[in-house]
Amino acid sequence: MNGTVVDRPSFRVRPGTDDVRVDGREVRLSGARYYVFYKPRGVLSTMADPQGRPCVGDYIRRLGEHIFPIGRLDRDSEGLLILTNDGEFAERILHPRHHVARVYRVWIDRTLAPTERQRIRRGLRCDGRVLRAAELESAGRDGKSYIYRVVLREGRNRQIRRLMRQLGVRVLRLQRTAIGEISLGRLKPGEIASLDWRQCAPPRPAIAD
Repeated sequence: MNGTVVDRPSFRVRPGTDDVRVDGREVRLSGARYYVFYKPRGVLSTMADPQGRPCVGDYIRRLGEHIFPIGRLDRDSEGLLILTNDGEFAERILHPRHHVARVYRVWIDRTLAPTERQRIRRGLRCDGRVLRAAELESAGRDGKSYIYRVVLREGRNRQIRRLMRQLGVRVLRLQRTAIGEISLGRLKPGEIASLDWRQCAPPRPAIAD
């Protein structure tokens, strides 16, 4: 680098300033990329599917960027996924110690009694593990559906669906609307929008609790 051989893997490089070469050939360092994606229902949160089912990778390839989705949404759920090539940023979102909030809207087939809401916030034992919602509040009705806003601070597989199943409630629709301060906004299913780097750059995460 800059005419000097570097043999330390942890050596810091200043993009746009340092001259980095491997075997005499210049290496161009690409900057971090951040996108928000509205994952539609029926789409897998994977880069590829051996059975040929629609997946997030199909949408990412259209961008021509080497990025990956942070976290997952099950096939039947929809809403916000963050796409990035920043591994440190991804770790800050995913690791439980950071307690980054995930916000959802869930449509169910009946209203929840006050005691049921309290049980969900305190925690229910599901498949040998205690699951809970940090927040749960009514968000109105949509025809025959009852809508609730749910906030999670732990990322368990199909957590909201499992909580509702414990109470005998049927989930009709589940949408993730925000991860920390990053929200779905006005995106429609299948749409991708670039994030302002200032929302994701140090000090990170900008999406703190």
